[in-house]
Amino acid sequence: SFGGGVSNAVTMPVTSARPGLLTRAFPQLPAGTVDGNVRNEDGTLNGPDNPAPRGSTIQLFVTGLPAGPAWSTWNSDYVHPETVSPVQGFASGLKQIRVRAPAQLLADENGRATVAVSHQSPVTPSRARILSNSVYVYVSR
Repeated sequence: SFGGGVSNAVTMPVTSARPGLLTRAFPQLPAGTVDGNVRNEDGTLNGPDNPAPRGSTIQLFVTGLPAGPAWSTWNSDYVHPETVSPVQGFASGLKQIRVRAPAQLLADENGRATVAVSHQSPVTPSRARILSNSVYVYVSR
């Protein structure tokens, strides 16, 4: 209310969490899908000159992911991560997700696959599912 008057009722969508994958441009917030801050199984930075082998375990970094199970989506195919854990020495909201890149993963002509994460299972209706931003992960061809 303001000055004794009451405004009209407004419905506002509310969510308990909004996960965000870290990009290489972090802390800037780029528009669209960009290269992720992703580590290959050997700990090296993932990129076009250093892609992850299909079937290997990569590390993604995410903020805003609540406690409980998490899911990753690779070009719309869901994969349950191996582990989700806090990153030692960083802010409490930063988590590391270790997930296996699907062995049969399809990538574009540049070797890129699109990845996002969610704290909701794949059986959650898509209209209600909250996914993070999408990032590119490079995989060997």
